[in-house]
Amino acid sequence: MITNFYLLVDCDGVTFNTEDKAFANMRRRGIDFNDQMAITNAFATEDWYDLFEGGEINGSIAKLQKLKESHEFIDVEALSTFSLFNKKEYTSNELEAKYDNYALRLPGIKPIFVPCTMPKHISEQHRVKNSILVDNSLNNVLGWAKAGGPAVLFVRNLDECFPNHGKVIAPYTFGANQPYFIIDDLDELINVKKMLIDYQLKTTYFGDDETIKKVIDMPTEEFFLSPLFADFLATLKDEDKIDCYFDYDGVVVDIFAIAKSDINKRLQEIKKQDLENGIVRDAKDYFVEFKMRNGNPWDYVIDDYFINLDWNNLLERARVIDDAFQTISNIKGSDIFRTVAIASSRNTYQNEGIAKANSSNNYGITTLSIPKRIKKPHAIPAPNNILVDDSLSKVYDWLKANGIGVLFLEQHKFTIPSDERPYYIIGKHSDVLKVLYLENYLKKQKTNNDKKYTK
Repeated sequence: MITNFYLLVDCDGVTFNTEDKAFANMRRRGIDFNDQMAITNAFATEDWYDLFEGGEINGSIAKLQKLKESHEFIDVEALSTFSLFNKKEYTSNELEAKYDNYALRLPGIKPIFVPCTMPKHISEQHRVKNSILVDNSLNNVLGWAKAGGPAVLFVRNLDECFPNHGKVIAPYTFGANQPYFIIDDLDELINVKKMLIDYQLKTTYFGDDETIKKVIDMPTEEFFLSPLFADFLATLKDEDKIDCYFDYDGVVVDIFAIAKSDINKRLQEIKKQDLENGIVRDAKDYFVEFKMRNGNPWDYVIDDYFINLDWNNLLERARVIDDAFQTISNIKGSDIFRTVAIASSRNTYQNEGIAKANSSNNYGITTLSIPKRIKKPHAIPAPNNILVDDSLSKVYDWLKANGIGVLFLEQHKFTIPSDERPYYIIGKHSDVLKVLYLENYLKKQKTNNDKKYTK
């Protein structure tokens, strides 16, 4: 487990505003921005002392000095590429200008230079895994992350690029193709380090700890009767309890099968009318796939269906998934969680919320009706609480708000988070108790290791 990191911060576009001035010069010279070699050669012929007149970015100089003096990192260094004309010859004063500007403005930061022909993760391969790279080049960041190093993409304005995502965007927030952090403020790098250590604790113990392996492999019913779970319940304090929320559609009740069947019957009626009127369409245009939307010409049919839907009738016909109401009621009655409720996204303004609430009230379960346009973390408290949802995008929304995300796939094997997938997967509602156990177990491991790894 790595708890001490080097911090390697790019020069151009992260620390100093040299790139903007260089690109402005290129535009005046008529450089073709689709020609990468032309851009490389333009950088190789710039007056870099003039480019450094562009100044710093977002107070980077003071922030880097502060990070250096914080002793949170083994060292803070600049890792910068330098341009070569035709990717062969060094023709500018770039290195001299960078050395002089770091010596003058950031005397405590050692600059390291890498030719533009060599990827940064190759030049620093001896320390990729214990060095955090901060760069505004997505290629550099992805290369570093794929080599196994912690990477941070630096953008100028996080709110403008990614509205309502907070000050630090964690890896995999936007899926498996984003294995890096995103920030716009170098002050957040201490939080990035903390998140890295916390995440390592979780993934390390998931991979190596025998107790966790037992929990993963043990059948759910056997786990509830095990000494492990009994000991956990005996030591669970009220102040350690968390909330657990279940989605309704697709987790508690399978409304989609009935809705899809109803809509497809209506499309077959439209197909019959089209044939009578001499209109011929592809057969697939008269069929709606799972969860309705597939971009066909009949989206208005779907809209009309839900606008006029009698939700009481739909819920009477729909299948309750694996006796979900009774299982959730039992979990609530166990008093293991602080709160257990159903958190349902309301799709319509008809009787949807009332119908869903009535169906769960019979089991003593509250159903919270959240308008679809409002994300669940904005309506109910996410930090350190569990959400079970069949929508991956909603699970990611929950994770981004520091919640414990659980994807529900009916009858799926209990699956723990991994480097590529930061959420649990469960196929039984009762498996949330395994999630609760593991999260508490990992917190104890973190507490025990904080003393060991704190400077």
